[in-house]
Amino acid sequence: DRETDTRNRLLQEEERMKGEQEVDAPLERSGPSGSKISMTSGQSHMVGALMQSGMSEQAAISIASVSQKESGGDHTISEKGYGGTSNKKIRGIFSSIRDLSEDELTALKKDNEAFFEKVYGVESSKGSVLGNDEPGDGYKFRGRGLIQLTGKTNYSTASQAIYGDDRLVQNPNLINEDAKTAGQVAAWFITKSGRLKDLDFLTSEEIDQDQARMLADSAYSIV
Repeated sequence: DRETDTRNRLLQEEERMKGEQEVDAPLERSGPSGSKISMTSGQSHMVGALMQSGMSEQAAISIASVSQKESGGDHTISEKGYGGTSNKKIRGIFSSIRDLSEDELTALKKDNEAFFEKVYGVESSKGSVLGNDEPGDGYKFRGRGLIQLTGKTNYSTASQAIYGDDRLVQNPNLINEDAKTAGQVAAWFITKSGRLKDLDFLTSEEIDQDQARMLADSAYSIV
């Protein structure tokens, strides 16, 4: 019957997901002149996903280096709270809290869920840009993973592009829990705009330092 078929499909999907999570990526990849580049599992999966889009390994490594600055290559990282950040610095980052008094901001930054809802939530200007349209979305869709993906729109679009469904919206923590998912999401974000496609050395197996720097700078600009 329909209920049994649905249950069987869910079980099959669960087993497939387990299989995906058990797949690991090489932690060393080929750098310039045959050198070996050490990477985290998430970074290596990002390189693999970029190579699937047609890039050479060296070009993909150069682009994936952006994750070192964003997360240290650790896909398990979520955007940290701002409890230890000065009020002055917070005011310079988030326009939506500039109307708060010093005491109000000091109290707010001690509560991560309330803070992210204030700066990214449905009633904030940034929230509307990020597609956060329901109460709680600001905290739920805060930055995660290798490049700190932020906002419901990004989670939804990435999920549809990679899986054809809304699993990353239903469970954003998949980015933190699975290195392969984190790598795929980061690669998707870097390539989705098409801003790199005109670089004629993306497929070259011999990237010089200037080209590598250009790719890393371009990736950082996109992120």
